[in-house]
Amino acid sequence: MGVIAFRVKLSDLTKLFSLRCNVEFFNPFSESNTIINRLKSKYRVTKLRYLVKRISQGPHIRILDSIPNGDMGLITIENIGKFTIEIDHENLHYVSPNIVNEKDLLKKNDILTPRVRGLGNISLVDEDDKYIASENVLFIRFNDKTFKNFEVKFLAYYLATLGRLQIFLLQTGGKAGNINQELLKEIVIPEVSLELQKKIVNDIEKIEAKIKKEKQKIFPLQEVIDDVFVKYGVKSEKFRKGEFELFTTDGLKIGMQKFLRCGVQYRAFWDVHDGLLFNGKIEYPVPKLGSLMRLHKTKTLKKGILDKEYVLIELEDIEQKTGKILNMQRVVTEIGSDKTYFGDADLITTKLRPYLGYTILNILDLEFIGTTELLPFKVNKDEVYPEYLKYVLLSHEYLEKSQFLMYGKEHPRIHPLDLLNIKISLPDLGIQQKIITEIQKQEKINEEAKQKLNDYRKQINDLIFDYLTNKEEITND
Repeated sequence: MGVIAFRVKLSDLTKLFSLRCNVEFFNPFSESNTIINRLKSKYRVTKLRYLVKRISQGPHIRILDSIPNGDMGLITIENIGKFTIEIDHENLHYVSPNIVNEKDLLKKNDILTPRVRGLGNISLVDEDDKYIASENVLFIRFNDKTFKNFEVKFLAYYLATLGRLQIFLLQTGGKAGNINQELLKEIVIPEVSLELQKKIVNDIEKIEAKIKKEKQKIFPLQEVIDDVFVKYGVKSEKFRKGEFELFTTDGLKIGMQKFLRCGVQYRAFWDVHDGLLFNGKIEYPVPKLGSLMRLHKTKTLKKGILDKEYVLIELEDIEQKTGKILNMQRVVTEIGSDKTYFGDADLITTKLRPYLGYTILNILDLEFIGTTELLPFKVNKDEVYPEYLKYVLLSHEYLEKSQFLMYGKEHPRIHPLDLLNIKISLPDLGIQQKIITEIQKQEKINEEAKQKLNDYRKQINDLIFDYLTNKEEITND
């Protein structure tokens, strides 16, 4: 790989609010800068800051404060379209209008994008006063003058494609990445004729019609797990989000556990639900997780040069709520912080924000290492398949109830002892295998559909790139 040399003037560093000086941002040969330069050579360009009235993040409203149903949707990162610019209503949370300030209400034609995780995903709000954004979501509100020169759908599609490349260039915060309001305003927008904007939108909407049809084949893994668990009697009824409960407890119950915690949700899980993950009449034994798996004692690799090659798995390399590893190509011989070696562990799950569903199976041949927030476990395979436990830890019930057990305000996590004290339903190995087979069958269908969605998404990217950088157009005068 050759070395690229270029110069940057000190005056260039002052052009951005953040005084950026990283190499990639100023590299004139990077993919993003090459595209920006093509746009500048073909069109007059403006920056997003001159088109917006306001860019803000949503208020601090916890998912735990949400309600099962309602008229006011809480848009989280997971609801921002990954394949289309529509708001994804699956797993949408709701909040009481009583806790919402009017200034936080989203308006029609607001554009939403994550502040962290899933950077570059875009959704367009299609109704007034029906949604609010969570604190990890930025909403872009345009000034009225903007709509004289721009179609809002064109802006949304542009931000989701060529704008996405610029977001990656502007992001801060290392591998995980984040974007703030001021950096977002630096995105370059070409002043394309309204005629071309409408043609681009029309062509993309034809592709999105195919995307919507393909998406119908995909069922969220939690729903699949739910249906199969009910079918085989692991639980007696479909999942329903927990509602208000009235109960009393006493010091004796608090003192019976290692952690002397008296938080309402924590006590409700142990004192009202007796530590059971699945409520209702259950026909199988209900052992504690600790009798089925144990925390695996592996070595911690210290920061610096490693003794051999390992495959590094960070949280961003795991798809939330699916147990799928997104990246297994990061082979490292040096690490910048301590990592856990997973060795011959069977199951790996996170103690940090367990409700995000970072649970995977280990692949022994690949020598995985990862963040110390990931916990490796050995499974008693005479009684339970690791795949079955994975689906238990990806179930609706675990993703919700694990939140009752978390501690820590800024970086909430579950303690391994609390995790291992949870009681689950345990059918025999034959039933477990049937459960695993049925869930995996739908997972395969989901993966095939997602691949087609990725192909359609690439078509949209190519379409915008082709129209804006290759095809000739008379620029606006």
